[in-house]
Amino acid sequence: MATIIKKTLTQSDIRELTRLTRAQLRYWVGILPPLHGKSGRKPCYSPAEALALRVLAAIVLELSCDVATLAPVSNVIFNSMCDGDWQRFEHRRLIIRPRDGAVDFPSNAALPIEWGPGLFIAIELAPHVQTVRSYSLGVSPEPVESRQLPLIDARKRRRSTPKKQETRSVP
Repeated sequence: MATIIKKTLTQSDIRELTRLTRAQLRYWVGILPPLHGKSGRKPCYSPAEALALRVLAAIVLELSCDVATLAPVSNVIFNSMCDGDWQRFEHRRLIIRPRDGAVDFPSNAALPIEWGPGLFIAIELAPHVQTVRSYSLGVSPEPVESRQLPLIDARKRRRSTPKKQETRSVP
């Protein structure tokens, strides 16, 4: 029996893979240049785009930063992952130097020590490649934690509080 791989993913698939809400994904489509024009009304995301979005989401959610800070390097990330076989990134890291917009994909054995002083972001790509591959093969990714607050029945929460007694001062 042949294995069926999803060639295109829907907006719902992307939300499940990235753990983004509908509003967050809509914002990202407006902010990230590689996503401009993606309406989400039909399957329109490739697995490579899903991988790039999952990696960016991991950085944004882990560092609690706005995706707009990664927008300048998003073209390089999307173009690299969409150019050819996206599964080749399983044995690589993504290294981003936000100050000058440098992006590199060294093998897991190499670290960019020659980049010198300054902040850089390094992320292992293997777990993200494996999750997107599993999802593309029809295997559900890891369970997504619910971000919805539990519903509270307001009627049960009412408490009868004693009224303050008014005190009058006698002159």
